[in-house]
Amino acid sequence: MLRPPNDNRAGDTPLVSIRGAALALILAALLCWPIWAGRAIYVMPDTVSYLKAGEAIYSRLAGWLDFTTISSAGALDTPLVVDDRGGAPVGRSFTYPALFYPVHLMFGAGAFALLQGAATIFAAFGLVSARALARPEWLIAGFGVLALATPLPWAASYLVPDLFAAMPILFAATLGARWDGLTPRQRMVLAALAAFASSTHYGTAMLTITAVTAALLIRVIARQRVSRAALLTAVGVMAFAPMLNLAASSATLERASTAPLRLPILLARSLEDGPARWYLEKACPAAPLTLCEILGNRIPDNAGEFLWSAAGIADATPQQMDAIRAEEGRVLWAAFRAYPVQQSWSLARNAARQTVLIGIDQMEPAERITDDLSLVQSARSDRLAQTIEAFDPWLVAATWASFAVALATAAYFGIAREYWFASAIVLAGLLANAAIFGGLSAPVDRYQARVIWLPIAVLMIALADRRFERARLKLGALHQSDRPLLKAERFSPNVIGASGYAETLSKK
Repeated sequence: MLRPPNDNRAGDTPLVSIRGAALALILAALLCWPIWAGRAIYVMPDTVSYLKAGEAIYSRLAGWLDFTTISSAGALDTPLVVDDRGGAPVGRSFTYPALFYPVHLMFGAGAFALLQGAATIFAAFGLVSARALARPEWLIAGFGVLALATPLPWAASYLVPDLFAAMPILFAATLGARWDGLTPRQRMVLAALAAFASSTHYGTAMLTITAVTAALLIRVIARQRVSRAALLTAVGVMAFAPMLNLAASSATLERASTAPLRLPILLARSLEDGPARWYLEKACPAAPLTLCEILGNRIPDNAGEFLWSAAGIADATPQQMDAIRAEEGRVLWAAFRAYPVQQSWSLARNAARQTVLIGIDQMEPAERITDDLSLVQSARSDRLAQTIEAFDPWLVAATWASFAVALATAAYFGIAREYWFASAIVLAGLLANAAIFGGLSAPVDRYQARVIWLPIAVLMIALADRRFERARLKLGALHQSDRPLLKAERFSPNVIGASGYAETLSKK
């Protein structure tokens, strides 16, 4: 039986609860169907790097605590962040390896895919109102679309921190549109999830700041009150990753940084696009730069060659890498001053391309990860990779078709104002994701594929909420026709619905 929603909006989000967490785990098990169907895990070379970093973190921790049964004699000498070449260490996160490694060790890599899928679904529950739950068939249909016609299940199955980029955007949408429907405890839980997700990659920290700021601005533009508690929560979520990185790098690397041991991705991007390469070709080898010392007269024109080959910085020592990181900003600023139009155009072009570039064909299936953290692949893995490559264009078409249908349906039937706000915030998040990961790094289909499902999810939740309201109005009109109207109800459209109100006026 349909029941009107509680007029008190606080606590109007029942799935942000223990029950909702259990449901998220069940849905994540369904969502990770690529793992069960393919009998494989989905990785990239960075997957092993994250696991090795996690192993180093716990070896270092065990050494500090003198857990001699766990750590080796040389644990204190283990680099906290490592790479596959054994050269200068690089890093992208402290928290993702720290969570990934023990889960893999105890339950297997597939269990971690289940965990990251469940966490993301739970974050989306912040947008699901009690009204939407009253018509669950729309939510079930929406989940089916997301699981079968978007890249979401593939992003959930992918053993890299890609999917965590969606969680700060979901938090921002909840902050901007449904914050008043949450209890203080629910707000704290969703904020903690978003803060953790923001720390899983340096780029995700930037995305969090952009998306949450957009949510606050939209609330102000819509003339919605931004309470002190909401503002402090937003600031806390945005500041968590930078502050954590500062503290962790100070304690473990003897240097404070908001992005410790980062790769010079921005420099690599500018080299490939031209401006930084043109500047260095004129400045080297005379300029007093470590880059000139390593590269000489031949400046790479490809980002991958610069980062991963001997012709670039692959063989740089830790001291040289530290110097290159320190020089990066100076070189980029000099390149921008010399070629402002070209640099601005390349950033805008890459961001625009990333906005619409989605796909899953970069995923690498593997049989398993061994105890010594090596990938095991087979002929079946190769066949599965070929299947994914052939399936990719169909999934891309299905994703855009799903988005178009969901948007057209929402525009036709209408959705609540708060969900239009949520959709606007999600759109801002998608654009920020494209600018940060595509514009500043390189356009890669998996970057946008991991978040392109978000507007579809918001619109399907909004339609479930809207369908309940339409059914409630009809039910109210039918109910009022079966009994005499009370005096207090005769002129109350909030009680009997629009149809009943019109009927009352006609009778009077």
